[in-house]
Amino acid sequence: MALWKFSESSQPLLKRCLEASSTIDPDNIWVQKFGHLLQKRNLGKNANESERKEIKTPSPTKVDSKATVIVEKEDVPDELLQDIVESDPVSRFDFIVEHCLNDSNLYKKLAKQLPLISIEKLCNHIFQTENVKLKFLEDFYKIFLPEFLKREHSISSIDMLLKAKKYKSEYFNYFLELLIKDTDLPSQVFQQYITIIDKHNQIELMKNIVLYDLSNEVFIHHLHSIYLLYKNCPKTEHLQKHIFLKLSNASQQCASDTNYGRLLLNFVQNQKNFTSNFAAIEKVINKHRSPFKKPCLNAFNDLKELQE
Repeated sequence: MALWKFSESSQPLLKRCLEASSTIDPDNIWVQKFGHLLQKRNLGKNANESERKEIKTPSPTKVDSKATVIVEKEDVPDELLQDIVESDPVSRFDFIVEHCLNDSNLYKKLAKQLPLISIEKLCNHIFQTENVKLKFLEDFYKIFLPEFLKREHSISSIDMLLKAKKYKSEYFNYFLELLIKDTDLPSQVFQQYITIIDKHNQIELMKNIVLYDLSNEVFIHHLHSIYLLYKNCPKTEHLQKHIFLKLSNASQQCASDTNYGRLLLNFVQNQKNFTSNFAAIEKVINKHRSPFKKPCLNAFNDLKELQE
């Protein structure tokens, strides 16, 4: 490394002084301290040639810092998916768990593409295994099962729901709320589930429906199911208020819906033991246009006679 360095402004003058000498005098003090232009060129040329011989061309620069690189997750590789689809899910269970935990997209892919017999085997294996990783199990309930039920809703799939409830009820309750609120899922799934569970579970489910506070869209989607639950459960002041609020909110959209009319009639018939806002109830009935309107009016008139 040179001991002396000229400022940038002196560089042109230095260049002219060095170029003024046509020969290199090794005893010259300037040459000794600063070198000669020709000497530098020769040395540089030799060094470059030597470096080219000894140094290999470097590979493209790789950035190793995880803090500065954002890696976008790619879709599930076709090879991986095909490998699982063509395998026995029980023998490859640990493999499936590992890859699902690495990429949650795999749950949906498997729910859509696994053969039905493989799904049945996979689910039965999970529900018979004690030490399934909790994160896998949570996403299995939350992602895999709803996606599968959109593909297949039959007696076997409803039986799968019952097994899921029995295996891990804490996960199942959260999953069931997601299931009910997903209007992309056929309403028949929930209806079939209701017809299979016993009366005690129906009553508990009706209580949960109130707690879920369903949106107007979801309430209308499950009108028949809610009717089935409501007619068989004990009536309370809180339940009556909740059902009437939902009926009021949906009255315009369900003016000709027979499931709505059936639920409205059942509500009016059970209102006799509770304080009633006659004007509000009559307003809802008058908006209705299905064959249940007349029975609703008759039940309403009976209600007024009892409570006036």
